[in-house]
Amino acid sequence: MTLNETPNTAGETGSKSTKKELLLHELKEIFAIMIYLWVSLSLLSTIKSLVLVQQGINDFAHGYQVAAVLALGAAKVVVLAQNLKLMKAWDSRPLIWAVLYKSTLMALIVDGALKLEEKLFHHNTASQAAAAHPIVLLITHQVVLLSIFVVLFLVRGLDRELGPGRLSRLIFSAKTQKI
Repeated sequence: MTLNETPNTAGETGSKSTKKELLLHELKEIFAIMIYLWVSLSLLSTIKSLVLVQQGINDFAHGYQVAAVLALGAAKVVVLAQNLKLMKAWDSRPLIWAVLYKSTLMALIVDGALKLEEKLFHHNTASQAAAAHPIVLLITHQVVLLSIFVVLFLVRGLDRELGPGRLSRLIFSAKTQKI
């Protein structure tokens, strides 16, 4: 079963094993998305920390902790938002347009949800850069989120179009020699 598939519930509606399968599937999906987002955000945090080290500020550990918390928050939003009808509106179009549409929409949804969460829980993440250059920070934040989601939705779209698991086999399996 891939991240795009859900357990077949047609035959056993309401049974314990089906509910268990669905729950297990959702947990695997949240975990996979969270790991992907954490790795992506950690790479960005490393770059940011390397720039800050040049200014005499060591922010490596804090950056990775923030990346983990953001990844968890964003993963739950992604799993909920990906099932919206609005997210599937362009599925019949060419893959590139569907990917760009979903990525843009998801970047806006996740950014909005993270900003709402920040306001509700009074996170103090405002930095001097945010105060000095809010437009630049907003644009770069959106571009980074868009880039992360383009990769996610492109891989998912290719997996769906090629057939479940085939993309993974193409990437990770050894090629057989044809003579």
